[in-house]
Amino acid sequence: MSLGNLKKKNSFDGNLIFGAKKFNKQTNRDKHLKEVKKKNLKPFYLGQKNELLKKYSYLRKCPLCNSNIKKSKLIFLKGGFAHRKCQKCEMFYVSPILKNKISHKIHLNHVSFNKVYENRIQIKMDNLKFSYGLSSIKKHLKKNLKKKILDIGCGMGGFIEIARKNKWISEGIEFNKYASRYLRKRGFKVYNDLLENLNLKKDYSCVSMWNLFEHLENPHQMLKNIKKVLVPGGLVFVLVPNIDGLVNRILKKDAVAFAGYTHLNFYNYKTLMKTFKKNEFRVLHFETIFTEIESIKNYLNFEDPYFGDSNKNQNYFSSKFLHKNYLGSKLMMIAQNK
Repeated sequence: MSLGNLKKKNSFDGNLIFGAKKFNKQTNRDKHLKEVKKKNLKPFYLGQKNELLKKYSYLRKCPLCNSNIKKSKLIFLKGGFAHRKCQKCEMFYVSPILKNKISHKIHLNHVSFNKVYENRIQIKMDNLKFSYGLSSIKKHLKKNLKKKILDIGCGMGGFIEIARKNKWISEGIEFNKYASRYLRKRGFKVYNDLLENLNLKKDYSCVSMWNLFEHLENPHQMLKNIKKVLVPGGLVFVLVPNIDGLVNRILKKDAVAFAGYTHLNFYNYKTLMKTFKKNEFRVLHFETIFTEIESIKNYLNFEDPYFGDSNKNQNYFSSKFLHKNYLGSKLMMIAQNK
């Protein structure tokens, strides 16, 4: 990792630049988290003992090696959701999970985080982040391939906007009605159905998933579906929460990454690499982004990790140390279709 790359990564690390409290308030994350907390005080899918009701949920096997749940170790419960670690392949996952209809209903009508995406500071940080990701994709894209990208779970379209400005043909898949309407008004081709139902041509040189892969009930099936639309030698780009991230290791279930109603899979670079290799993709690149150093400092100073205001001069860790050792809160990986 070059010093230049470190500077670029630090340039869109809002937690590092502003501090956790200021960044979360100025980007409306505080309002989003309050709304999520309010809705989750007593969700309809939980019973009297804070357990997932069977009529709304079901058990699933390890999403990496398909081992039975009996071969997993319960790490902790949060919000009624059991977070487990597979004893065979070390995959960290949630089981039982909500049924698809329930999960889709929650996400389709979810608008509070869209307000974060529309925030001026967040847009600036996102543009730098998406440009960094696109630059990494371009470095690994074969020169003979046309620049056509499909962004699955494209949200408010920040990434496909950056790609279009860089002369990529940019399309997206997004279920959220608010976001998809917004993007269509801006002239983007956006699909509101599952990839396997779209009957798209094998015409994309890259398929990207920013903060999407962790939500999937069956990540192997998604990669199989991607192969059907990705040209030979084409790329898959993913950004996921890093289970080995220092903020997750320290905060454990207090980390916002652990939200079992939506985040089902938690990867480190080994389990993510295994997932790609199992589906005949060749991993070309991986790194971490985002440090959450200020959240860690707050926690170690007995303050709220996301809204505390600890002394910024107390430097326990550096961004260079975290990224060099793959301890950032997000894991970025690029793999090539064989």
